[in-house]
Amino acid sequence: MTWSVVRGVVFASVAVLVLVRCGSEEDAAPLERSEATCATTDFSICGYTFDDLSDEVGRLAYTAPFSTALMRWADDERCTRGGSGIRGRCADGKDFLFFRFENTTEVRYYGDNGRPTAVVLMREESTCGDPCPRESFYGDLEAVRCEDPQAGALCGPMANLGQSDLPFSLGMPLVACEECAP
Repeated sequence: MTWSVVRGVVFASVAVLVLVRCGSEEDAAPLERSEATCATTDFSICGYTFDDLSDEVGRLAYTAPFSTALMRWADDERCTRGGSGIRGRCADGKDFLFFRFENTTEVRYYGDNGRPTAVVLMREESTCGDPCPRESFYGDLEAVRCEDPQAGALCGPMANLGQSDLPFSLGMPLVACEECAP
């Protein structure tokens, strides 16, 4: 081997080592929600896998198909106590069911086959410094996007909803992050 070939091999090896050792921003470990601040704009950190969602005792399973959930939510007893259920469809064709009772909101999204693809939960309590202070989703961020929702009432006083009623419908939470007081 000539000196220039050896030098080229060594240079290439060092370059590969540096790339492997240093990585790139794309290779960086994703930011954990607990490490995020109000400056965070990657709202995918507000989500968890759909499998992380645990059913609640006495409530309809999150894995229930659209037809079952639609039937149950239309007759939900919470509607007689001020709750509202809404059925809708996003511009991309996915169906959703929205339920608001007191200070909590739940939105379930369904694929073409009527199987659930994602859930959004919104609670009353807010956490300062959290980029998603009241909202979390289960699934992926694209699965909870819902542009130009068309909807109608299932039960309760809420007759319709708009884009501003659906958490993460535009890829971000409805409630803005609040800095923690010093």
